[in-house]
Amino acid sequence: MKERKNSRNNVLLTERDRCILHFLFEQKVALQKTISMKFFPNVSKPTYINRLQKLVRNNYIVKSAICKNGNLQVIYSLSNKGFLLIRQRLNLNGEFLRVKSDAIIHDCQLSEIRLVLENFKMVDNYYPENFIQCCLLGENTKKLLPYRKLNSDAALKITGKSGSLFVALEYERSLKNRNTYAQKFLDYYLN
Repeated sequence: MKERKNSRNNVLLTERDRCILHFLFEQKVALQKTISMKFFPNVSKPTYINRLQKLVRNNYIVKSAICKNGNLQVIYSLSNKGFLLIRQRLNLNGEFLRVKSDAIIHDCQLSEIRLVLENFKMVDNYYPENFIQCCLLGENTKKLLPYRKLNSDAALKITGKSGSLFVALEYERSLKNRNTYAQKFLDYYLN
């Protein structure tokens, strides 16, 4: 893996570092263990933590912690500097931009769900909410616009024996009012 030198901070950025920044843009936030499983599957814990710390020290990502299931867990999010670094690669639509998470535990759990779903052979693409809302959708614009309109947590392109289809992913951490669910199903049905 070839590293490139960033002259402003004298830090070496790898392609994997840029992929981590892109992932954090799409997901808004992720647990340390999620980043480890996705980007450092065969790397020792001290090695990947050292790499993430370099990104933190150089202000590309932000490290913090949350209490999840009674345990303190390390999380990472994209910094403004990190966003500026990858912005040109994102193909933004200019209408909507959210780099920070408004619901950290919800978004961390969506990151974990993404890892599981991406391992299924029939899942061709996973489009997180931030990608759907912030980026130009390219060849799939017509199929993804309803998910943008409905603020879906994610959309998946699934391919089976009878062809491909797009499905929404909606995740709720807590029980909502029955009318909320009924309205969401109606909105999807109408779109």
